[in-house]
Amino acid sequence: MNKDEITKYLNNSKLDLDEVWIICGAAMVLHDLRESTSDIDLGCKKEYFEKLITNNKNIKTWPDGMRSIDFDENIEIFEEWNIKENNQISGVKVSSLKDLLNQKKGLNREKDKFDIKILEEKIKEKRIDI
Repeated sequence: MNKDEITKYLNNSKLDLDEVWIICGAAMVLHDLRESTSDIDLGCKKEYFEKLITNNKNIKTWPDGMRSIDFDENIEIFEEWNIKENNQISGVKVSSLKDLLNQKKGLNREKDKFDIKILEEKIKEKRIDI
């Protein structure tokens, strides 16, 4: 999914876009740091997550205790995936570059190493304090 496909998909979803924010790969796309992603990961507060799970039986509990649901075939929503700040891009809330960098470093996956390098370069270019 590219930037336009992500925002169109979210705008056509039944999600309350005021209650969620884009994280991980889709956030990289919306920040124009990647061309596309295979899915959309979102974060939300506990209260909204509780509303979502009343209609969804596919709750995952991760080793660190975090919970998520597969909202549909393209969207996974994580409870309390905290960010310090978000940016409004194309009408949706998106993790800031600093928060994205912290997320990617925290996940520490092999596939995130390239993203970390790109994020560090972009943050340096924009002169954002980390």
